Amino acid sequence: MEKRTLLALALSFLILFLFQYFYVKQQPIQKQYPVQKAQQEKDKEGQEKKLELAIPAQKPQTAIGRDIHIETDLYKAILTTKGATIKYFELKKYKDDKGHNIVLLKEQGSKPPLGIGKSKEIEFSDANFNVDKESLILNKDLNNGSIVFEYADGVTSIRRTLIFSNNTYKIELKDEIMGLPEYWITLGSNFGIFNEKEQVHTGPVILKEANRMEFNKNKLTDIKTYKDDLKWIAQEDKYFFSSLVPLSVVEEAVVWKYKDD
Repeated sequence: MEKRTLLALALSFLILFLFQYFYVKQQPIQKQYPVQKAQQEKDKEGQEKKLELAIPAQKPQTAIGRDIHIETDLYKAILTTKGATIKYFELKKYKDDKGHNIVLLKEQGSKPPLGIGKSKEIEFSDANFNVDKESLILNKDLNNGSIVFEYADGVTSIRRTLIFSNNTYKIELKDEIMGLPEYWITLGSNFGIFNEKEQVHTGPVILKEANRMEFNKNKLTDIKTYKDDLKWIAQEDKYFFSSLVPLSVVEEAVVWKYKDD
């Protein structure tokens, strides 16, 4: 079996003890006030700043999550409104040694694929998102479709659009975020390395400029940080890999061991 791309954007493979995160730092939006010398305007500005400081940091409430079923000619997937993340992924064209469809995600790890956060804790992976539909079934007559998740808590708003195609494993991902000074997205864990026992590299990979860097999860003891000219990050085994391929400049990629996952 030759190596094939499973998903082009923001999906992950099984890494038992390792998490790999993709990090993009956004510049906070600064409020613009008119330049006026009047004491009344200065007092008003001071009151507005005090009001901003008085707003407590809100932690997303933990959600149970509703399942959103996706099916194409190539795969079956289950998304969840808990964190707007991936919950299950099954290939329809590949079989295991018992003739069953290969399942690349049976259950989520502590940080699920596509989890969003303002830090490496990926805080919004437990948040309750609204969704525009409960299922999406694609075929030769309906080749493309999308799922839209939305979240807002008065401080942060997130709109996530996932675009699926019937004849490719690629999933287009667009996140529109307001209210976060920094933006993190995780490749997750427990997703997709079909055979970890093969005597080839299994785990994270980063392409920086023209250099392909592999990481051994068993030997990873320190946080690894990479900047400048990052092309993609991925996780792989002998037969499959998935990657996060940004369409804009990436500030930083970080690889580290996360707890006991």
